[in-house]
Amino acid sequence: MTFLDELRHRAGKRPRRVVFPEGGDPRISEAALAPAAHGHADPLLLGP
Repeated sequence: MTFLDELRHRAGKRPRRVVFPEGGDPRISEAALAPAAHGHADPLLLGP
């Protein structure tokens, strides 16, 4: 198992809330969806 695989495995066991500023920016929204789609984090978008 590679280092990144180990991190992903550990993150999936205990997903954390991650706060993303400027949630109105489509790039930020897209970045927040990636960890949520894999069950690694519970994103919280701030802003309009």
